Amino acid sequence: MTSEDVNYLKENLGIPLTLALAEITTVQPKDPIHYLGHWLFKYRYNQEMSDIQTIEINQLCEERDRIARERWHKFIEEEARTAVIDMILRAEEQATRNEWIRIQRELEEEEEHEERLADGATDVFV
Repeated sequence: MTSEDVNYLKENLGIPLTLALAEITTVQPKDPIHYLGHWLFKYRYNQEMSDIQTIEINQLCEERDRIARERWHKFIEEEARTAVIDMILRAEEQATRNEWIRIQRELEEEEEHEERLADGATDVFV
């Protein structure tokens, strides 16, 4: 056997074969060869299921993160939209107040002008 063969056996059979032989020693089945074969098939199946489960978990995590990002962007957009609407409403309110102040000043100036005209007219007739 070459060192490559030994490395291959260590990497691919070392752990499962050691675990299987330990269980066979503990259980001591009537047909250890059949038990070993069945145990190795089950080990491989469990490994494949674990790999599939890991892939599915990663996909679900990515999907959850994508959904969370979308919700965050929607939240930020809604907050920005709300802020813009609030700014517009405040600007409209301020413009309305300024317009009322301007109208009030014009009315006061007009009243003062009329009073001056009335005072001037009475001075002329007196």
